[in-house]
Amino acid sequence: MKKHGAKPFSGSRFVERRHGRLVVRIEWWPNGKRRCETLGPNTKANRELADAMLARALQRATLANRLPAGPLTIAELLRRYREDAGKRRARRTGAPLRVATLALYDDYHARILAFFGPAKEAAAVKRSDARLFEQRLCDLVGDGQVVRTMDHLRQVFRWAVAEVELLATNPIADVRTAVRRPKHGPIYTREERRALLAGLDVEGRDWRFRLMALLCGTHGMREGQARGLAWPEVDLDRNTIRLTQAVVGSKGQPDRVVPIMARERQALVEAWNRRVTDDGLVLWGWRGSSRRS
Repeated sequence: MKKHGAKPFSGSRFVERRHGRLVVRIEWWPNGKRRCETLGPNTKANRELADAMLARALQRATLANRLPAGPLTIAELLRRYREDAGKRRARRTGAPLRVATLALYDDYHARILAFFGPAKEAAAVKRSDARLFEQRLCDLVGDGQVVRTMDHLRQVFRWAVAEVELLATNPIADVRTAVRRPKHGPIYTREERRALLAGLDVEGRDWRFRLMALLCGTHGMREGQARGLAWPEVDLDRNTIRLTQAVVGSKGQPDRVVPIMARERQALVEAWNRRVTDDGLVLWGWRGSSRRS
């Protein structure tokens, strides 16, 4: 048996025999009411899952018991969501949420507070309020930002109801975004691709610009990934590049190895001949070896 938390928010993870087999179960007592759940056979994966679920359940019970004395305001709801996000881990990678992601949350919260006001009760928000908020956003930002801000607003209310039980119901559960979600633009035609590649060979073109365009165009690298590429990730003998999750711009994608194309190899060889150190950045800044271009 493994104990979690402390009274009045405590629980246990244990193994018991059911129908001739050992199964993993959890039991906890939020606000004095017994809750339990069976997770399946007694395996390491199920025991770890049980610990994670129990810790989350106790966190929800603790947060729900710390509701402010008065009505829950929009400002308090957003503050709690942001505090939780700072401790949360991304489902895809298991790593903490990136600083850039949290900065986006702050931008969304600023727009929400500017419209609703910090003192408005979260439970009093109506579907008509959300639709009016979307219309106001359309006058201020582009369609992509409208969609993402509205998605975030809905996510905050879903979290408040399902995750931490700060609200009994979701007042904007049925609201749908009227703005169409932006789609990726059309791909370049063959003639356009040839024109772009020809433009890289213009006399006087900086070698960094040429290599940046080839890295992004060949592998779909983001600008931050290309600028963060270091020589230890480039293997000119095997003609491969290792893209790492830790580099800014990866958006949490797992490490992967991609092949170097012939045109790209020429640009990398030129960059290698201009390198300052073998372990430094491939696109080092022209003002100094320690600066990015």
